[in-house]
Amino acid sequence: MKNLNTLWDLKAPFYYHLRRLPFLSRYTAQEILCLKHLLSMLPENPEQILDIGTGAGTTLSIYPKKSRVIVFDRSRSMIRSILRHFITVHSGIVGNACNLPFRRESVTLAAAVGITEYMPDLDVFLRAVHFILKPDAFFLVTCSPPHWKNRLRCLLGHRLYLRCTSDVLPVIHQNGYIVQHRIDTPLQIQMLLKKA
Repeated sequence: MKNLNTLWDLKAPFYYHLRRLPFLSRYTAQEILCLKHLLSMLPENPEQILDIGTGAGTTLSIYPKKSRVIVFDRSRSMIRSILRHFITVHSGIVGNACNLPFRRESVTLAAAVGITEYMPDLDVFLRAVHFILKPDAFFLVTCSPPHWKNRLRCLLGHRLYLRCTSDVLPVIHQNGYIVQHRIDTPLQIQMLLKKA
């Protein structure tokens, strides 16, 4: 995992700006609209949100302004960059998404946008998030299907684990989640899950 951390640390100083290039920002804008729509279906605005795998922070704008946002990423450099660019972020934590340092049933809303495609074992990650979610809490998560646009992302130097809906849904149900709402976009399968 050290090589993966090193790659993210190298990208951190310019990744925020890279995601805003015209051809990438168009897709990002579309993804953000769909994610906002999913969050609008929550019964109430969450007081606290744990954003797992925040990266450049391009999706932080989807959260309600009054929510307390905690960003979580494996790269210390990414966390520093996020804290420098986003004044709405309450705090940042560096760690492994499959071993979340939070108490059992302590989180009301968790979000993992654009990170499951970097995980070889989705099952382990879903279990880790389920452990920290409060009963009836929500989890906003995305997966990337095997599509030529997603395969182009391999050019950035990462190994991707692209998954079809038929591969993802059984793992979600096995780990104690109910799919409340789902949107399929050109790049993502976006889901609002509820802890069963």
